[in-house]
Amino acid sequence: MSSDIKQKSVSAVKWAAVGTVIRFVLQLLTQVVLARLLGPETYGLFAMGLIVLTLSNFVADFGFSWGLVQNQTLTEQDIRFAFTWQLLSGGLASVVLFLCAPLVAEYFKEPRIVDIVRWLSLTCVLNAVTTPGTNLLRRKLDFRMINIIQIVSYVVGYLLVGITLAWLGAGVWALVGAWLSQAAAGLVMTYIRSPHSIKPLLWYPGEGVRRRSVSPCSSPICATGC
Repeated sequence: MSSDIKQKSVSAVKWAAVGTVIRFVLQLLTQVVLARLLGPETYGLFAMGLIVLTLSNFVADFGFSWGLVQNQTLTEQDIRFAFTWQLLSGGLASVVLFLCAPLVAEYFKEPRIVDIVRWLSLTCVLNAVTTPGTNLLRRKLDFRMINIIQIVSYVVGYLLVGITLAWLGAGVWALVGAWLSQAAAGLVMTYIRSPHSIKPLLWYPGEGVRRRSVSPCSSPICATGC
């Protein structure tokens, strides 16, 4: 391992630790303020809608774009292929959640969460199409920027949008707005920092991102950021 990679690896660990502490403090302070403004009933209603969270995160890390980290050589076709399939998988998950929202509401016996689930389903697309850019940053070992994006997007989503809407009396929609704003801000900042082609590509000859012989966390590069 070259000295440059060693230096970047050490920097990645430091930024991961600093980022974790900062996000913890921000989340703690923000959630205390929002809890006082919104009350437990609103939080409980929102929590029911967070069935979206597990699926959206799963779709975002579905695996189509891990090749962008793993492959020794990278082409524009690799990036286009990964982005296209992340978009399709995220879009499919959003549609499924949108259509299944009444079933979720029926399960919880709470009709008010239909619209909450449907709006939160958008995070499936937002998170999915953010992942290729994030993995390009991982490939460069730019964990400093990854942590900055995570922190700033949280500030935008919760401190600026969430608390403002809660103070204005938006109720549970303050949390929905905060969630969506955070995801959207993360997407925009990631793309600005790591721009890439978004031209669709469903298939192409060659290895590209179709190689799945290496699991994500067995990669030496990924080991610094998993």
